Amino acid sequence: MRANRVADEIEQPEDKEIAELGAKLNSTYVTFGSAGGRGAANQAAQDRNAAATAPAGAPAVERSITKAGSGYTNATWDLVDAVNQKKVDLDKVKDEELPKEMQNMDAKQRQAYVDDKTKERAQMQEQIKTLAAEREKYIAEQAKTKPESTLDQAILSTVHTQATKNGMTFETPEKKP
Repeated sequence: MRANRVADEIEQPEDKEIAELGAKLNSTYVTFGSAGGRGAANQAAQDRNAAATAPAGAPAVERSITKAGSGYTNATWDLVDAVNQKKVDLDKVKDEELPKEMQNMDAKQRQAYVDDKTKERAQMQEQIKTLAAEREKYIAEQAKTKPESTLDQAILSTVHTQATKNGMTFETPEKKP
């Protein structure tokens, strides 16, 4: 939660779809090499951890939005990222380092497979980005209808409540016409 804005604790209309797309993104990752299985397992575990947290699955939504961004990369274990970032030459990857579904493919088929996964991922990422923008707009609109709830206001309110319970009084500033 950000200290200077209204808490995003209520579920936003786009949250469910964003989280579903974030989970579907995992089908576009193609494991390779010795790190492939561990990387995919770690990604799935982090997704589960985020989905299990409250409120309203917000961490899962934020994780999905992060996974849709250009800064989220897994070139050490994902063949799609590794090839697209030119960290791996697809023609030089050994058959046994590839997932089973790719081991019997020729070079052209392998490239087409990676291209298809790249395109599929990009489409999902664009959908998530669009939904995230709509989500931010919704949050901003909701913030306008609610009294501002910031960390400093919460602290002042708590101090005021506790002080009043202990018999202290506060002067309110006069409003000028």
